[in-house]
Amino acid sequence: MLAYDILGHGPGLVLLHGIGGTAAGTRSPLVDALSGDCTVFLPDLPGSGRGPLPPTADSS
Repeated sequence: MLAYDILGHGPGLVLLHGIGGTAAGTRSPLVDALSGDCTVFLPDLPGSGRGPLPPTADSS
């Protein structure tokens, strides 16, 4: 399951965080400004923040 935050209203905009980052850590004055005119989608990528690691294949 993908964890994410959605802010604002309007045309969609997806913002990805950097390595070791989180959706919540991406929030800044820029995100606040963008959410005034856009729907900003901030996902936590797998293994970051609230995003669980994907299941691994059993190699046995």
